[in-house]
Amino acid sequence: MIFAVLLIIIFILEIAGGIAGYVLHGKVEEELKKVLTDSQKQFSPNSTENFWKDVQPRFKCCGVNSYADWATNNNNYENNTVPKSCCKETATSCSGAQSDVPGNIYTQGCVQGFGQFVKDNIFIIGGVGIGLAFVQIVGILFACCLARALKKEYEVV
Repeated sequence: MIFAVLLIIIFILEIAGGIAGYVLHGKVEEELKKVLTDSQKQFSPNSTENFWKDVQPRFKCCGVNSYADWATNNNNYENNTVPKSCCKETATSCSGAQSDVPGNIYTQGCVQGFGQFVKDNIFIIGGVGIGLAFVQIVGILFACCLARALKKEYEVV
């Protein structure tokens, strides 16, 4: 029975987390901008380069709000230059130099790109959440049935 109670507590906490996520969804973009801007400021070949190298081509974006953020937030990219990961896949000779901007690079910011990714996959995310909740409810029911059966066995003896 203790197991069932613990599962119920975990389930209630997950529901509370879901409600908090829904209520605070407006602050997610603000927090994402802050984290991405801090990461962009600290960008160097030895630190977050792998993060930006993966994120920008995957979401077809460059910078936080636009490609111009690289010149604003990072001293390594002055004069309208950007990292090579901002280059479009179709641009074969792109190096992120000033001559590539904006024709051969992604101009949309990663906040918008990531936001679009979440919007496109929101039903999958919600479906997985509902599926996990269903599995947890079944687990709670089975734990209660097991506790009841064990209690009956002890009464018989």
